[in-house]
Amino acid sequence: VTMLISTGVRRRSTRNQLLLPILLATFLTSQCHAVVKCDASVGGGTCPDNNTCCPLFDDDGVQVKDSSSCLPPNKHIAAGPGVCCGRSVNSNAWEEPVMTGCPVGYRCAATIAKYGNVEEYCQRVRDTDTRLDAIELAEGMIKGIETRVTGRIKDRKLLRGYDLTEETDNNELQSSYEEGICSNATDAVHPNTFPRYSLCTLPPAAFENVHGFPLKDGDDWELAYYSNMGSITTVVKADVRFVFISIHGSSRNADDYLCAAHSASRLQARYPPESVLVVAPRFLAPEDGPLDGFRPSRGQGALPLRWNETSPIPHTWRYGADSIQGGISSYAALDALLEHFALDPGGLYPMLETIALVGHSAGGQLAQRYSLLSQNTILDDRLVTFRSVAANPRSYCYLDERRPGGGGYKVPTNDSVTRCPRYNQWQWGLAEGGNVTAPYKDRAIESSGGVDNLKKRFLQRSVTYLAGSKDIIPLQGTCEDDSFQGGCRLERAHLYYESLQTLYNSTKHVFKEVKGSNHDHTFMFQSPVGLDAIFGADI
Repeated sequence: VTMLISTGVRRRSTRNQLLLPILLATFLTSQCHAVVKCDASVGGGTCPDNNTCCPLFDDDGVQVKDSSSCLPPNKHIAAGPGVCCGRSVNSNAWEEPVMTGCPVGYRCAATIAKYGNVEEYCQRVRDTDTRLDAIELAEGMIKGIETRVTGRIKDRKLLRGYDLTEETDNNELQSSYEEGICSNATDAVHPNTFPRYSLCTLPPAAFENVHGFPLKDGDDWELAYYSNMGSITTVVKADVRFVFISIHGSSRNADDYLCAAHSASRLQARYPPESVLVVAPRFLAPEDGPLDGFRPSRGQGALPLRWNETSPIPHTWRYGADSIQGGISSYAALDALLEHFALDPGGLYPMLETIALVGHSAGGQLAQRYSLLSQNTILDDRLVTFRSVAANPRSYCYLDERRPGGGGYKVPTNDSVTRCPRYNQWQWGLAEGGNVTAPYKDRAIESSGGVDNLKKRFLQRSVTYLAGSKDIIPLQGTCEDDSFQGGCRLERAHLYYESLQTLYNSTKHVFKEVKGSNHDHTFMFQSPVGLDAIFGADI
């Protein structure tokens, strides 16, 4: 039995609240910083900009007042609000209720399998869908959820929301990659079924307050960040065992990355949710304008650091460039952040076990290149467990001049290099020269004793590469990416990881494909594969 759920809300909920995406919200905005103040009808909580406000329900199905759940956007599917699906029939590992939702262009659906098990997912809306008259199912048929059958879809087997028809090759569970898979066809990019999002709920202060992290004694500039537990520098957090550093992409929407990381932390089963601290740095640009809600660690004197967003190439913070004011590398800022937690000079984190640096898109580029360059001994000395996760980067820094082509890895022809002379210079390689400068990179090579030693150390570090199996839209950018690294992010991820295996016999680095995901940081974090990469086993 397959059905499309219009409400997905337990008894006592108001049926009409979830029939359509919730659009009732008041925006509190500045040029740089924006939050959504949700309407009282959906709880009156606060969400990041461009999120859809959804109601929050307790164990008894009663809507919680003064709090809302936040449904993230997915601009790589389409612009517009998503669909609130209500409370899941399944609780998380900590017996907490889980609110769910679907991206725009999808609707809430579920399949009743054998023995009454329910698989929840999002069903893509098609113009050819067959409509049926609404049929009310008996209350309590699916553990108290009220549902409506609003469309007919062929029966299918579902694994955590993935469409696994009998014709599906089981090998696709491991990898759907094949050479030339890049495509912008609708059916290729937008899967018929998509796992539901697990929604995020945080106090308004988590989105309204942007904290400052001090980097130098007496300095007037601080790194801006969001946190699910407020300031990370002033209060002892004795319960914290895991620190999740969530790095945003080119949109610099750190509040949305805070939300995605926080919701992911509720889905894993290894660390109690109250023991997971999420920190989402914001690498600001001058274009962002004034930062409302900024709370520097030293009172009102310090200002947030900003990086050049356009020159010599976009998003200079991702490759370790110095900030415009203060001259502080984005990588040096991360070094200081890691030392704050791992060395813990103030005794604020006595129970800390693990730090995960997790970036998506441009943030994934940062995670890969930072893991290559950082001189921070925390990455190697195991004072605490450290892992780096690079999800869906657009490009990678290769370890030598060879690039994929002709069924292997070769030095490009002279003509190819003439047409694209920067292909092996920073940020795409480690050769000298070029106009993409980062003093942090030069210091890293010098202090490690040369490029060869830098590469050897990198290959011994714990780095996981995640790629969405639907992140296959052909990319058009610079020749350094397009001509030498592959046609789309999925292809580039496979080719880069293969280079580590083929050319360097890497055993420490790991590659995992996230089945069904396009360029979507929330689902990459929340997927079983993503949770395992970030938190380790026992998800």
